[in-house]
Amino acid sequence: MPYSQASLDNRQTSDPTKLSLNLKNRKIRDFVLTQLIPKVQFVLESYRPGVMERFGLGPDSVHRINPKLIYVRVSGYGHQHTKLQQQAGRDLNYLAASGMLSKFRRNADSAAPAFPGNLLTYYAGGSIYTFTLILQALLQQRQRTVIDCSLARNMSYTS
Repeated sequence: MPYSQASLDNRQTSDPTKLSLNLKNRKIRDFVLTQLIPKVQFVLESYRPGVMERFGLGPDSVHRINPKLIYVRVSGYGHQHTKLQQQAGRDLNYLAASGMLSKFRRNADSAAPAFPGNLLTYYAGGSIYTFTLILQALLQQRQRTVIDCSLARNMSYTS
């Protein structure tokens, strides 16, 4: 199936290796499973737990086709079974859940936390840890690797 028929949208970037796909379309999901998954080294997804499984693109499905593929899941609270697993969140939520927000104060005498000047969780908890784990997985070359990156948990390591 040609890319244009699959509604691939890489117009937003000049990088031909980055694709934006409408996974609600069954033809595109079939295209992903038959044409892309056999050829890629890793998949990076950032949906809430269970979404990729509903699309038929969860780790079990893609590993049946390409067992060497590294499946990377990035979410706010991780894919482990926790009470926050399905909760939406943003940077401040993850900073608070990790305990890191309490380290930001307007001054030493203030009890109220101050808003950090940047999106700390996404940069430190998301990018650095996720990138490091992907590199480790590439070096180990194990089959059926699934990496679960919880932004809140990664920030607790940072603090």
